[in-house]
Amino acid sequence: MWDAGRTRLPPRIGDVGVREQPLGVLAKAATGYFTTFAVVWLLALWIAAIARPFGGLREPDQALKLAAYSGTALWLAGVAHLYPNLALPVGLLAALYAGWTLYLGLPRLMRSDPAHTLTYFAAVLLGLILLAVLRATAMARAAELGGPLLMG
Repeated sequence: MWDAGRTRLPPRIGDVGVREQPLGVLAKAATGYFTTFAVVWLLALWIAAIARPFGGLREPDQALKLAAYSGTALWLAGVAHLYPNLALPVGLLAALYAGWTLYLGLPRLMRSDPAHTLTYFAAVLLGLILLAVLRATAMARAAELGGPLLMG
């Protein structure tokens, strides 16, 4: 969408140009930054809380190490959002790697029974999905703070 006589056109939704307000962008960025830390901390609490039924030890420190280390690939993949065409494929690869490290780390760090690793992993993923939905909701609410600037 480049016009020789004009600068870059704003993104369009339907037939209406949309440009986010600076306050909304800043609120969304700050919310994303802080909710990322909250999600890692809450995920660690969840991993530690459900460890015993899967033969693991309830060690919050080890769970925090596991949650932070497995999420590192996703944080690094965030750089791909600077070039939007790479964001989806790089994000998917990072998510696969993060899941793999989480799966491998459960029996090692949480000392869970290797026979229950897959079930433990599924339970952790359910908690992670819930936390991701809550994080996305918080970021959407923060983006609404500034509201979009509609351009006819």
